[in-house]
Formats: sequence, structure tokens, C-alpha cells
Amino acid sequence: MNVLVVDTDPVSRGLVRDVVIARGHRCEVASDGDAAWAAYLRRGADLVFCAPNLSGLSGWDLLQWVREESGDRAHFVVLVDPEEGDRRETAVELGADDYLPKPLNAEDLGFRIRVAERIHALRVRVIEQARALEEARLRLSDDASTDPLTGAGSAAQLARDLSDLSARVERYGNSCVLALVEIDRLASCGAVDRDRALRAVGAALVSRCRAGDRVYRRGDDRFLVTLPEQGLQEGSIALDRLRRTIDYLQFPRTEGLGDQVTVSAGLSRLQREPGEGGGGADEALARAGDALTSARVMGGNRVCIYESMRFASVVNLAAR
Repeated sequence: MNVLVVDTDPVSRGLVRDVVIARGHRCEVASDGDAAWAAYLRRGADLVFCAPNLSGLSGWDLLQWVREESGDRAHFVVLVDPEEGDRRETAVELGADDYLPKPLNAEDLGFRIRVAERIHALRVRVIEQARALEEARLRLSDDASTDPLTGAGSAAQLARDLSDLSARVERYGNSCVLALVEIDRLASCGAVDRDRALRAVGAALVSRCRAGDRVYRRGDDRFLVTLPEQGLQEGSIALDRLRRTIDYLQFPRTEGLGDQVTVSAGLSRLQREPGEGGGGADEALARAGDALTSARVMGGNRVCIYESMRFASVVNLAAR
């Protein structure tokens, strides 16, 4: 522990210092309140022995200042001189943890220090436990925000982010493209090949998205890519770039996937204006789902852009 001893009496200071050092603690001494406060600010203290009557800053003031600075972290023992009156009640009211009457003796000092050691050890354990709990909370928060298989954002994180994104679109009138991405022929794969494909495609999408774009796993087999500040044509170009990355993924031949993994995507626009581009995130996701269905019906390996109730323009990714 760091121990601070404050007393105008050099005999008392020396006795306390000797006992503190004998128990293996660091000790700093001061003869007046101003020097004691400067020492406390410089190094702090886990245990303070302090006489009330000091030149400069009084012991009572020092007690109050220490409490304001560190709360209850410092164990504060007031050295009471009976000739100056019974100050025990005052010490407790002002926040002292203990008091010790003069003349001091080594046995009483050792007892007070052992009590302070136990309290200090308890405080250290509480701090360590609080730190461990905070680290665990952060890990859980990170785990909850990330899909463990693919590294993409989780469904829970998607719900939070999509709500925030919708609010910004509604407030500022920005446009955002939502792209539902699905691996072609994934349903015909076994569980092992399915997980390998999802993991690889998720990693590719996450690694190649531009800053500001986000990738989430939505449901068991789909990804959602959010493309803020983009229109549908720009979004289709971005999805084509991502598709080219996925083309380079290598898989052993499987009955379900064949030699090459391909993806289909459906794009829609989330925007504030009324009409088919409006309606909020749920309607925008439904339109993206309709466009994705069109891409699958046309054979897959395509991007379909939802532009109206009757027409979805098609980009054949395989031909580009």
C-alpha cells in the first residue's frame, strides 16, 4: 500500500513510518497540511494517518478533500490527542474510517494497519471483479453484435442499425440501398458444405465492402448489405464488385455447389419520399426480397433491382 503520515510531532511521524515500513509498505511523511495535500495529489494514498491540528490545511480539511478526490478508496485514520478533547465523533462525521489516541504505540499501529490491509485487499478484489465483469460484458456485447459463423453483423445488430438508418433517412432525406444476397443452390448442400460456403462468402462480403457499408447475416441463408448514400445503379455496381470477389473463392467439388460458388442479389431503395421507394425499412426489405426472388427465377448469378411494382431491371453478373 501507499501510506501517507501527517503529523506536526516528529516522534509520532517517525514511529508510524517505522511500523508502516516494517510491514512492507511504502511511506511518505509530511509535517503540515499543505505538504500532505501535495503529496497526496502526487502519489495518492491507500492509507492516511493524520493529526487534526496542522499548519496550513487542517487535518479536518485534508480529510474532506481526500474524500472529495478519491471517495472511499483511501482508508483514513485520525490521530487523536486526548488533551485536545474527544474528537472521535467529529472524525467519524467527517468521513474518517478509524481513530487512534495518542500517545501512539507500535502494537496499536500494527493492528490499525492490518485492518487497513484487509480493507485494501477487499477493495482491490472488488475493482478486479468489476473490471472482469466489464470485460465480460464487452465480450458478450461484441458476440451479440457479430454472427460467429460468418463474421458479419448479427440479426440483433441488424435490427438496431436498421432502426438507426431508417431514422436518419427519415430525418435528413438521405437515400440508402438495401441488398439481400443469397448463395445459389445452397439449399442442396449438406450441413458442412453449407457452413463452409456461408463462412467464406460472409468473410468476402465483409472484407470488400467500402467504409460505411455494412454486412449482416439475415436468417439462416441470406446476407443483407446496407449501402448508405447510394442509388440503385451505384448499388448494382457495388454488388458486381462483391460478386467478382466471390468468383475467386475455391471449393472442392460438391454435389450441391459444383465447382463454383455464385450469388444472387436483390436491391431496393430505402428513402423518405412517399411511393414505392418509401414505406420504411420493412417495406424496403420486402421489395429487396421480391427482387431476389426474380434473380433466382431467372437462373441465379444475377442482381435484380426493384424499380416498380411490375418491373425489376436485371444485371446478369455472369456476363460482366
